[in-house]
Amino acid sequence: MAQKIDINNIKMKNQGALVLTCDVVIHPWKMTMREVKYFVKGDSQWLGMPSRSWKDGEEWKSMDLVFFHDSDAKEQFRSAVVDKILIELEQGIDEKPILEQDDLPF
Repeated sequence: MAQKIDINNIKMKNQGALVLTCDVVIHPWKMTMREVKYFVKGDSQWLGMPSRSWKDGEEWKSMDLVFFHDSDAKEQFRSAVVDKILIELEQGIDEKPILEQDDLPF
């Protein structure tokens, strides 16, 4: 059976709870989510979806750019991605980015 999800462009961060960022390829949807964040703190682990941040006066604000309307779908996605990230971590990380022709330099 073909893989439904792949993890690419892993960048180790190790900044507080932030362990890494990666791109998540969802093959059935022919879609890639860039800059998904993986966090671990104590026994908890979670994903940070692609987001946009801005400064409002002295305060930084953030908004997720991907939102799940169904909590079961969100949990299934989170579980599948975390499982794939853990497999990648066990196998060792190759941080060479996979560049596409139309990648922007920022």
